[in-house]
Amino acid sequence: LVVNDEGEFTGILSVRSVRPGMFEKGLDNLVLAKDISQPAVPISLQDSLYEALMKFVEVDYGQIPVIDQEEPGKILGFLTHEDLMRAYRNEIVRRKGEMED
Repeated sequence: LVVNDEGEFTGILSVRSVRPGMFEKGLDNLVLAKDISQPAVPISLQDSLYEALMKFVEVDYGQIPVIDQEEPGKILGFLTHEDLMRAYRNEIVRRKGEMED
């Protein structure tokens, strides 16, 4: 995560953005997180599964921060792609069970 001086979430470092310079000698003191961070693409607790899925499609991250809608700079946790797929599966199973009743 990349935060500003006030501690607010402003971006994310992906493995893809960090990997090219990880082993470059002399870059450890020259590269700043803000220079290689990706834009913040968070979701909130009020977002639907579909909205979360669309965020994953948009950014191709393995996880997306979940923020407090009242305090957008406050991170509540992370939603992984696996978590999202599990939630979709659970919802499908639940709906299928309702149809059989």
